[in-house]
Amino acid sequence: MQVSSAERTPAQPFRILGLDAFRAVAVLAVLAFHVHPALLPGGFIGVDVFFVVSGFLITTLLLREHARTGRIDLGQFWVRRARRLLPALAVVVVISIAASLAGSPDLRVGILRQTLGALTFSTNWIEIAHGSSYFNHTSPVLFMNFWSLAVEEQFYLVWPLLFILVMKAVPGRRARVGLAATAALLSAVLMAVLVAPGQDATRAYYGTDSHSFGLFAGIALAFAWAAGQGFDADTRAVRQARRGAVLAGLAGLAACLALVTEDGTFTYRGGLFFASLATAALIFSQLGSSAPLQPVFESAPVRWVGERSYGIYLWHWPALKIVNDLAPAAPFSAAWWGVQAVAVALTFGAAAASARWIEAPIRRNGFRATWAAARAALLGDGSPGARPLAARIAAGVTAAAVLLAAAGIATAPARSTVEQSIKDNERLLAESQAKAKQRASSRGGSAAPAPPSPSPAPGDRKAFDYPKSEDILFLGDSIVSTSAQGIVDRFPDAAVDGVPNRKWDEAEALVKQHAADGTLPRAVVVDFGTNGGVPDAGAVTRVLDALGPDRAVVLMTIYGQSTFIDAANAAYRDAAKGRPNVIIGEWHAAVKKDPSVLQADGTHPDIAGLYLYGDVVKQAFHDLAERSGGAIPKGWKITPGPSAP
Repeated sequence: MQVSSAERTPAQPFRILGLDAFRAVAVLAVLAFHVHPALLPGGFIGVDVFFVVSGFLITTLLLREHARTGRIDLGQFWVRRARRLLPALAVVVVISIAASLAGSPDLRVGILRQTLGALTFSTNWIEIAHGSSYFNHTSPVLFMNFWSLAVEEQFYLVWPLLFILVMKAVPGRRARVGLAATAALLSAVLMAVLVAPGQDATRAYYGTDSHSFGLFAGIALAFAWAAGQGFDADTRAVRQARRGAVLAGLAGLAACLALVTEDGTFTYRGGLFFASLATAALIFSQLGSSAPLQPVFESAPVRWVGERSYGIYLWHWPALKIVNDLAPAAPFSAAWWGVQAVAVALTFGAAAASARWIEAPIRRNGFRATWAAARAALLGDGSPGARPLAARIAAGVTAAAVLLAAAGIATAPARSTVEQSIKDNERLLAESQAKAKQRASSRGGSAAPAPPSPSPAPGDRKAFDYPKSEDILFLGDSIVSTSAQGIVDRFPDAAVDGVPNRKWDEAEALVKQHAADGTLPRAVVVDFGTNGGVPDAGAVTRVLDALGPDRAVVLMTIYGQSTFIDAANAAYRDAAKGRPNVIIGEWHAAVKKDPSVLQADGTHPDIAGLYLYGDVVKQAFHDLAERSGGAIPKGWKITPGPSAP
């Protein structure tokens, strides 16, 4: 039954048609994005759809209670929210940690911190305080998706108190609409101010203060609906307004899903706010009779997904991380699609089971009654329909999962494999750079050769011999630093300068610094872009110009799950065109062929991968020498694995 006013009597069932459809769209969009960003680049805006729906629905419930009783029963409100949220959350946390024991230890890095954040509704602020990044991380963050649940749960805790204050202090419902709309705008402005182009946007994205505009947009719509602005009327003008709203909302969300990207500045300077407004328009289109597209929005499959959207959102990220860790495969290969299908099936199955056997009983009967019923079933009180064996099996499985989860937390590593590799390789990097400085000093402090003009003259051809290892500099980010052991194995006397989180905007200054120090040799391997891709293609060109046409340069492609990977690799190929001294190092192709050479984060090389990295560079220098007519050492070959001592 459609309820057309926020102030109908409690005897009437309260359900706003269409909201489950918006929840379904939101969770499926997020799921597609997390399977792989290329499937739906803007899928993460599903979180903002959830925010608008939550802000609208919770405020509408509060308005109905206030209109009916003249007060808000805070205790009952919070108990209802606890029944709705906590049981499923606790089950996901316990089972996910227990299941992660089957995979890489990297799955459990920081798991105690993550668990505390989940159970105290503070994941977003704990991760901000820890310096975590939503966009760049060196290990799978098992409960990364809980940041948005924390924002919503903080809203559930604080908004009822503020609602009471607003109802008393702000006379007139139009004024309340204006207040909520102003709060939404201020939150959006704060996000825009906190984001700096090219810098990590985690603080702006995770912050409750800077990411509450969707919640406030929903609040404003709820106040407007309660204000009796003719939303329920079945006039021609209102029907036209609804049709216009549903078309504008669908078009707006479709544009955001296709065009908004997690690394784009516009995303945080209006894009997410626009997605929230589009969602509000869709909700408005369903408020009242004769709502457009209602048969579609209310179809059984859509409602099924929407009603279980909370569980699907909870389960999907841990399921994807654990299953992909157990069975890594090249993206979009047949095996990869099979792995994703398994993860999605587990997600939907777990969400459906949770809704039926955990969430529904507790929401219907409460914590005490549910516990009493479970205890009676476990003890076998002889009541009709009691199944003590099934209850005891369930209790045993639960106890085992809790013990395994506790063991998972107790044995979680302090560092990820990537972080440990970087730390272990610090000595190698320091020694390689010290040797390079000694060689520069023995030459009188000058690099060999000095960089000539930015580009070669037309028709010039220069032979680039396969370089000696002492004539090579590796310059880059964490891919270089984690690969140091493999690099030094393949090129024992090479200089290796790799530091995590470096970006392309730092590369030109690093080249010039090495030139000034006399440590810019005849051959250079350049590997940036893992963090943020190539925001400015001119940065790549400037680096190649600074290196000059007389140095052999290997420009390494990058690999990862981010939306910018393909664009960055295309930029490298474009920059290398017309430069006889530059060749592309096909790291992306090598990893795509065998993703098992990566660590659990799906980006950095493992033991086999770091030697493969060295081999990719060897192959690139070989191909450059062959292409340019340079000399190649007799008996040159690539032997997989570490070199014999």
